[in-house]
Amino acid sequence: MTATLPRPDELVWPVPRMRIKRRGVLLTLLLAAIVVIAALVELASGPYFIPLADVAQVVVGGGDRIDRVTVLDWRMPRVLVGLGVGVALGAAGAITQSLARNPLASPDLLGVSMGASAAAVTMLVLLPAGLVIGGVTIGTLGAAFLGGILVSVVITALAYRGGLESMRLVLIGVGVNALATAVISLMLVQSRLAQAADVVSWLTGSLEARTWGQVVPLWITIGVGMSLIALAAFDFRVTHLGDAVSRALGVPIRTTLLLLWIPAVVMTAATVAAAGPITFVALAAPQLARLLYRSPTPPVIGSALVAAALVLYADLLARYALGSAPVGIVTSALGAPFLLVLLIRVNRKVTV
Repeated sequence: MTATLPRPDELVWPVPRMRIKRRGVLLTLLLAAIVVIAALVELASGPYFIPLADVAQVVVGGGDRIDRVTVLDWRMPRVLVGLGVGVALGAAGAITQSLARNPLASPDLLGVSMGASAAAVTMLVLLPAGLVIGGVTIGTLGAAFLGGILVSVVITALAYRGGLESMRLVLIGVGVNALATAVISLMLVQSRLAQAADVVSWLTGSLEARTWGQVVPLWITIGVGMSLIALAAFDFRVTHLGDAVSRALGVPIRTTLLLLWIPAVVMTAATVAAAGPITFVALAAPQLARLLYRSPTPPVIGSALVAAALVLYADLLARYALGSAPVGIVTSALGAPFLLVLLIRVNRKVTV
């Protein structure tokens, strides 16, 4: 008895499909709700309290004139800058840690934030009126943005050797961080008393007195950056398997690295330009998101939501428990112990 083979048109070919885990979707919705609650509380609270129902009316276009001015002109820019800073730092941290395959490779420790801060401080001390180039005035915010971009280019040029090697990237970042810190110290020594006060205020990282002038550039940068990250999303998932597997699957590694690394560092520079250096958020949020999602690598969207929640709730804590302290002080106080724990975990993995 001979077996008959099926005709080609009778064969059923398996079609690969993306699996969406229900737990991940529910967790994302929960984190989004937590962020929305924090934003509403920020909009409602202050010297002039506005009930949440009235805040909701203002947001959808209603409410009386006083409530609209208070919410839209005074409080909304602060909330949107805080939300944008969190989203940008969380996504940037997830990208840099994943590309370097190192939980310590956050924009904070790689020198991007401190480089942007050094450029802003230099502008505050040496050129407080701004720098005019071709009829365009570059102020403190522009200097911070350009400084972050310049530092990221230097770090990439020094660290890239056919790929972003983890330890090399971190060591170069630490060196750049130290150099930027030295520049800031030099500017403080050279500054007058009033300038020194402005420098210290900038370096703490604050959401106080934010305006729509900081909101719009920040969110434009986030929109462009997240779009580029989305374009490289599939290749990004493949790079987690290693360079050899990525090449075997036809993934353009260099192009993927650029599509991911550039928006990560640009968004980081934009956050420093908008609010100053709010430290440790880009370090802690991706690792917290990785634990929550039970993912082998930090999820970008989850990291962005966790970071946004961290920034907004840290701002609430700074405003009402610490007498309107800058939000950067709270994130630093919470992030320093987290960094110590992370260093201990990394050291155990290396020595075992």
